[in-house]
Amino acid sequence: MDIHAKIQTQQNCTCGIKYLLSAFTIIILLLVITGCDTELQDSSDEVSVPNNIPRGPDTISMKLISTPADAPSLTIVEVIDAVTYSADIDGTIQTVKLAGVSIPDDATLADSANNYASSEILSKVYKYEQDGNTTDSHPLVYLYDDYGHSFNQSILSDGEAIVDESQSDTKYYGYLFSAQHYAEFNETGLWGN
Repeated sequence: MDIHAKIQTQQNCTCGIKYLLSAFTIIILLLVITGCDTELQDSSDEVSVPNNIPRGPDTISMKLISTPADAPSLTIVEVIDAVTYSADIDGTIQTVKLAGVSIPDDATLADSANNYASSEILSKVYKYEQDGNTTDSHPLVYLYDDYGHSFNQSILSDGEAIVDESQSDTKYYGYLFSAQHYAEFNETGLWGN
């Protein structure tokens, strides 16, 4: 075998090794990238431990509350504060309060929450579900828009309110905590820097 044949054989071998290393590197990168996608995949109807929400490197998922099929309707006629409203329920004006939701003690944050609630729900019709608990003789409710989205979760996930930890026995407490964690993780509203 002459010297040119040996050099050609070594070059072919070196190119083959480089090709294999490149292919191996691409496969490893694809495995790493696809393995980083994490979502909340709990199939149960309840979230029992709100602090155990899985978080991916750049995302967090939120489990949504659904509108009950037989939910009655109400119309918000006045926003008393971000979580307390006067509502027309079957022709009677009644004060209701969002279940599991509270406004921050800070005056600026509370004003922002009040403005948010006024702009989002005043004069609108919502389906509602009573929690069964009451506070200050006002029924605690979950409000749902025409698309079935819970306003209780929206005000939390938009970072305009906080979970009322004194109401930990509310029906959807875990769901509400997931909405608050969503706002915290995304630094939305009061959780922003």
